[in-house]
Amino acid sequence: MAPAADNPTGYWESTSLAQLNDQLLRRLGGSWAAVPALRADWANSRRVRDLHREATRSFHAVFGDDPGWLWKDPRVSVLLPFWRRFVDPVGVLVWRDPREVAASLARRDHFSYELGLAIWERTTRLVLRDSASMPLTIVRYADLLSDPESWLSGIHHFLRTSGIEVGDQPAPGASAHLDHSLRRARPIGNRATSARDQARAVDELCDLLDALEGPHARFTAPRLPAESSTTNKVLAAHRVAGATGLRASVIGLRKRAWPIVDRVGSLRPGIRQRPHLHREVTT
Repeated sequence: MAPAADNPTGYWESTSLAQLNDQLLRRLGGSWAAVPALRADWANSRRVRDLHREATRSFHAVFGDDPGWLWKDPRVSVLLPFWRRFVDPVGVLVWRDPREVAASLARRDHFSYELGLAIWERTTRLVLRDSASMPLTIVRYADLLSDPESWLSGIHHFLRTSGIEVGDQPAPGASAHLDHSLRRARPIGNRATSARDQARAVDELCDLLDALEGPHARFTAPRLPAESSTTNKVLAAHRVAGATGLRASVIGLRKRAWPIVDRVGSLRPGIRQRPHLHREVTT
């Protein structure tokens, strides 16, 4: 995935797999920014069954048969049950302060504060539920920035004990690749505009992540607090707004197409009289 103004060093994500994940999310009635509410057995749904072969083909086109692959894509946090049908992952869940996430999305995408928290809340709930029984370590983004050497050492140890072939030590100088200037958003606390139920649910999830921090040889999905009604309402409204905007765009395209159709129709008598022109128009 190519660099952009908000990520000048690149996203380090596969464009083709991100596009497939976007297609999956659309099939499920959502997007990365309108995270759908998903049942635990959704990956068996007929809505996505025809994408199984394409998923296998796309994954191998990117990673080949190399067992040492590394895949970063936030969408996988939502779509984990689908991909676990084809791969046997070892997970590293890096979580960031939700208020920092909301501030970042407000800056980059002009999302409301509540929408940013809603994306974080639902995504976090889904990944904690759907990571059950897999090797998983839960680590903080803030710790990576404050003590990168210890953070990398912990990840290295987890990968080795999970059967991943890595070197005897973390790659020397790996922490030098961190650029603190790219951390443009900071936590902004409980704003008065955020709903109380959403703020409470987010705080409960943060406490749960703190309690679960560290490596799990076989992760046990925790008992999750109820999702806030605000998050449900905000994501539903964003999904409807996105669908409405898409329909409006299609209608606009149709309206712009009608004058062209009219002009082509007015040419038909002349085209019939000139067969060579008819062949040029239709080929």
